[in-house]
Amino acid sequence: MRAVSATVVKGRVVTRAKLHEGARLTVVVHDGDEPIDLDAEAEISRGVAEIKSGRFVGADRACAFLRRR
Repeated sequence: MRAVSATVVKGRVVTRAKLHEGARLTVVVHDGDEPIDLDAEAEISRGVAEIKSGRFVGADRACAFLRRR
């Protein structure tokens, strides 16, 4: 997974990034004037990858842990 920048031009998403045909994309619309912190997006991407690989704690286990504290 990687982050790329794009712009909407005449209703189409335009990017300079090289993407293969059929690539699956997730689009996050940035409405603010502040730039997006790509380091934060990279951190989210790493977290998603960990979850997909099975390295996570389920909600029931996390809640049980918090109740014991």
